[in-house]
Amino acid sequence: MQAIQDVAGRDIAGRDIAGLTDQIVADCGLDTASVFFVEDCGEQARLSYIHHHGVTDQAQHIYAAGGVFKADPFARTSGRRAEFIRWGDPRIDALAEDAGDYRTFLAQHAIDVVGALSLRVTSRLSLVIGTHCTRRGVGKAGVPIGLLEHRLHGLADMVVDKLLDDLFDQPFGQMALHAVLPC
Repeated sequence: MQAIQDVAGRDIAGRDIAGLTDQIVADCGLDTASVFFVEDCGEQARLSYIHHHGVTDQAQHIYAAGGVFKADPFARTSGRRAEFIRWGDPRIDALAEDAGDYRTFLAQHAIDVVGALSLRVTSRLSLVIGTHCTRRGVGKAGVPIGLLEHRLHGLADMVVDKLLDDLFDQPFGQMALHAVLPC
């Protein structure tokens, strides 16, 4: 894994997930970021939050309890390789167009989505790292997309490494996966 550095060139790969997420938000001019897992359990999908920066408790509750995450086009497009997709990318346009609950949620909370990194960790488990600006803030035009994408890949590696470390520290494989997810 390539070293992750802040804008001053200091190595930040050893930091924790929250610290790295907060640093990405600061370095890239974002207002909010969300790191979470979505587990597809057939009829019932589950959301497991890992860390948020700048996301209100109310927004977190509505996104989770209201099932908004089920309509999130980024959570529905994850592949076996970590991929950053910008809002407005043709690959998610159809999903975004059909995601009325998600678009309403964005409008109600004045969220301007920059994009998200999505990764299908297992056949039923996806990691999503969403990045946002608020419509009251400076906006997403000034976000350094190359730097953001690079940092999000490092963050995704860190999250998956932590998940696997926690999983393998437990005595039971697949059962331990459910035990380490903060649901």
